[in-house]
Amino acid sequence: MGKQKRVVCIQYRHHPGGVCKRMYLTVQGLLEEDYEVHYLSVDPLRLDEHPRLIRHEIPIPVKARRGIVFWSLFTIVAPLILLGVLLRRRCQALILFSPYYCLVTRLATVLMLVPSIVFVRTIPNRADPVYRSAIVGRIKYYAAWAGLFLASRVVVFTSSVAQSLSARSRLISGRVRLLRVPVTLPKSLEGELPKLTYEQASKSHSEETEALQNWLEGFAARKSSVCRIFDFSERSLVMLVSGELTDRKNAELILRAMNAIESERVVLIISGLGKEAERLKTVAAGFGLGERVVIEGWLPNFADILAGCDLYVLPSKYDGISNSMLEALGAGVPVLAANTPEMREILEYKELLFDAGHVGKLAQRMEAIADSKPEREKVKQLSRYRARQFSFSWGAQLSSFIESNFA
Repeated sequence: MGKQKRVVCIQYRHHPGGVCKRMYLTVQGLLEEDYEVHYLSVDPLRLDEHPRLIRHEIPIPVKARRGIVFWSLFTIVAPLILLGVLLRRRCQALILFSPYYCLVTRLATVLMLVPSIVFVRTIPNRADPVYRSAIVGRIKYYAAWAGLFLASRVVVFTSSVAQSLSARSRLISGRVRLLRVPVTLPKSLEGELPKLTYEQASKSHSEETEALQNWLEGFAARKSSVCRIFDFSERSLVMLVSGELTDRKNAELILRAMNAIESERVVLIISGLGKEAERLKTVAAGFGLGERVVIEGWLPNFADILAGCDLYVLPSKYDGISNSMLEALGAGVPVLAANTPEMREILEYKELLFDAGHVGKLAQRMEAIADSKPEREKVKQLSRYRARQFSFSWGAQLSSFIESNFA
């Protein structure tokens, strides 16, 4: 019997959004590749039980999961728990989803000679609301860059982010690695992605499986269910926007575009929380879009709602690759995204992209998709083609990366 492959991860608690989604997919993928996965957390994460998945609690004796007291204690206790795990279990790598964790765990990884891999969707940007506050924001910003400098490997998901990061620092450039991320299939289709890396999938030109084709044929029933839930007409073009509702996500652009078109067939669901949520409700009401726009919190049945929408829209001004966009592509939902370098790289076709600073052009695009069946079919087929280009196994991709870098 060969040596057990083993990694360890850290995430302080579950949080809706991309970080935890990517962590959960990573854990699931590595378990499928026969890894033993250890993870450290303050609170249990939403991971299914598995004999090779072991949780280690980070005991923090305060109820709050934010603030200077909590993070001070976490910064002291987490590396000690990690050190204990690494003393008992020889791990090939420490896998992290925030540069901050690289900074916190540095002493433990140096003492135990364990390489750290940090996944980043985009480079730290002072324009990001996370880093804007005078003191705390500045600390977070420099902590993020310090973590990137200390990581053994910095994994990014698009070549545009890789180039930007390498251009910012020659010290980091030699440790930056590009890993493509696959689409995320609905739960009923799990296991349908071929056990290939991105490079292998690119050469294989794989077609959609019979199970996926059957899933796509069931769209009408899924849309009907969504329309009943939100009291929309089934003749509507149902759009979905999701994510943390901040200025960066630019959800107001969609509301302004809806206000600029005559067709009332276009309706919108916004799923997420954030500082912009209440203001977006006010904007929608001011435009008279009340019955056509639903602004919810994080939808517990998000995957089911997404699968019944006509169009997933990503209006972010700047962002890394979107997990929800990959879910949409995996579920056969057409995608329309702001024309950023990252989205150009993933979606490629101009028909799937729009200018995030031009309300009028987006309004025309939405109206064309709503009123023209050939236009809807074109967007659908191009989205499905891009989905096939990203149909591969995340577990196989990660396993190949770890073995080639840290065998």
